[in-house]
Amino acid sequence: LLAMSKEQQPNVKVSVVMCTYNGEHFLRQQMDSILAQDYPLYEIIVQDDQSCDDTWSILEVYKQKHPDLIKLHRNVERLGFNRNFHTAMLRATGDVVAISDQDDVWFSSKIRRQVEAIGCADVCYTDYYRDAAYNLPLKQVVSPNGDLATLFFYNVIPGHSLLVRRAFIERAESWNEDFYYDWWFLLVAHLQGNGVVHVAEPLNWHRPHAASAIAQLKKKYKQRTTPQRPTWQPYLVGWKDLWHMHKLTTWQMFYTYIYEHSSATYHSSLHAMSKAMLSPLRWGQLCYLCWQQREALNPQSRGLKQSLRSFFYPAICAYGNTSFYFD
Repeated sequence: LLAMSKEQQPNVKVSVVMCTYNGEHFLRQQMDSILAQDYPLYEIIVQDDQSCDDTWSILEVYKQKHPDLIKLHRNVERLGFNRNFHTAMLRATGDVVAISDQDDVWFSSKIRRQVEAIGCADVCYTDYYRDAAYNLPLKQVVSPNGDLATLFFYNVIPGHSLLVRRAFIERAESWNEDFYYDWWFLLVAHLQGNGVVHVAEPLNWHRPHAASAIAQLKKKYKQRTTPQRPTWQPYLVGWKDLWHMHKLTTWQMFYTYIYEHSSATYHSSLHAMSKAMLSPLRWGQLCYLCWQQREALNPQSRGLKQSLRSFFYPAICAYGNTSFYFD
């Protein structure tokens, strides 16, 4: 399946893009799972961000085994994971780009199922497993909501679950290096692109570990030690976090972008909420707007609980949120 002549190439050419940094412990397992896909791959691009362990040596072994499929690049200086992915994805030459972490495990049908599902959309995302260890059968399914109402508050769709059209990646507005690339992709696809589709089945296992890039960033910017199962804290302490975040340049940029690119007609609630987000003087209005959207924001709750959570939703989402603190 891996080595294809031009006559054998499928209609949709898939470029897999992986970025690495000190990933020697789990890299082989992820590379093996990518090579085991039941959909023929057009190319696998791996860009290393100046690893100082055996990551590069491991990659060179895979390159020797699959010289026509695997393309290796090594940065001359550290870029950080967001800029590393940006430059790596722009190297892709396939029709669509599948984004890979260095430490997960893909199921063999991942690429095929996403290619079948993407249709005319710019971005396709999937569910995934989040079990503490890769012990089959896996049980802890994460099924994120990629609707605009959810993305408005949270960065909930991880890059490792994405298949993205290369034409979309190459558009200038698809990139803003002040935000996590996956969050920005989804936002732009909704507001300025051809939309987002969801494959509602887990197609990979995302390895949770403290050394991952996202875990390190969250640890760096976490404001306090939060309880594992907070109860009243988000409803009260969350306002303090909201106050601190609204003063960040990234916060102002994010909600200004949504306000300017959403329609008062087609995205009326989102348009009004983004304007209210920009000033504490409008936070009362923001809470009311969230209450109006209670069915979308809290679909699993009903009655008084749903109303209360929806009204306090801005504070609940701000509690412990590090998405706007970015290197």
